Amino acid sequence: MATRTKRIGLREYARRRGCSPSSVSRAIAERRLVESVRRDSKGHPRINAELADLEWEANTDKGRRPVATSRKNPGQAKDGEGALDQPEGGADEGEFPSFEASRAKREAYAAKLKKLEYQEAAGQLVRQKDVRDELFKMARMVRNSILAVPARIAPILAHSSNQHEVHEIMTRELTQALTALADSMKEPDPESN
Repeated sequence: MATRTKRIGLREYARRRGCSPSSVSRAIAERRLVESVRRDSKGHPRINAELADLEWEANTDKGRRPVATSRKNPGQAKDGEGALDQPEGGADEGEFPSFEASRAKREAYAAKLKKLEYQEAAGQLVRQKDVRDELFKMARMVRNSILAVPARIAPILAHSSNQHEVHEIMTRELTQALTALADSMKEPDPESN
């Protein structure tokens, strides 16, 4: 008496195999699974799992990379964290990253960009170009303020022959110029409004 082999449905076989049901359907359509598949009275495929595994290995091109599912890829980050640190080519050189890994990487970058946008809107970050432009303006103001001092005090100093008086005039004028400059650069006090 022959023992009857247990046959399972397409979805259950896909789950056991760690692939999508469409991959199993494609293997049946491409006639990579033949002997292991029988149709039931409704025309649905019923699969002998052990035989199908043998056919799958024998009839599937080893160069084809199966699409990884999240259940069979436990090392993959669930929320995109760490996805940015994975090598571009995936686990093996020359292998393309899975859709899930690519999507996780995209989502991680999108989350980081949103965080930067929030921090900028909250005033916690400023753009590097804006800082450079502001520093350039400040340096120009300092230069112009200091270079304006000799033109203002030259006539006064021309009439003075006392070294101490010249020093005192120069110090006073430079202090005034730098104080006015510092006052112009102060941030307005928000409580004073």
